[in-house]
Amino acid sequence: MPELIIPKSFQLEPFFKTEDTITYDEDASFSFFLHQRQGLFLFDIMKASHIKSLQPWNERERYVPKLFSDWTSTEEVIAIHFRNRDRVQARDPMIKQLAHFIEAMFWMNKQPVHSLVTWRSELARLEIKPVNVVERLSFSIEQPDHYHSFIQLKALFVEIEKLFYKQLLLDRKKGM
Repeated sequence: MPELIIPKSFQLEPFFKTEDTITYDEDASFSFFLHQRQGLFLFDIMKASHIKSLQPWNERERYVPKLFSDWTSTEEVIAIHFRNRDRVQARDPMIKQLAHFIEAMFWMNKQPVHSLVTWRSELARLEIKPVNVVERLSFSIEQPDHYHSFIQLKALFVEIEKLFYKQLLLDRKKGM
């Protein structure tokens, strides 16, 4: 399987460290990557690395709901970890869902994630986004194993799902 060095623009903890790489199977499905730690930002990184791949932001009606569905199926697992006061077990699924949230934000705005290093300024420029999303998401990214981060992420997913489907309806009315 090909190995991809994480570009500097995506080297942001807790998602990636400086010398991280990801391996990928060119024939694997979107759902396979959705459930793997190796799949975090894979399509965005491939785009940034000029590697031809699936571009889910060009088919947001198809792929963004899959991110919402993955959140729904993982949310209870994370809740159980926090209920058991097991922050260590909650950390990895929280990081994966934070990545999916960022992907959903960019893809629903019809663009890939260009950089994690500059995520705050890029997220602030998006047209469709929850109120104060940068401030609300910052704490969760800095402290993904805190219960408050989980509550904030849960609220943000509810808001962007509503915004996403509202935008789809508006686009259909406009004939887009």
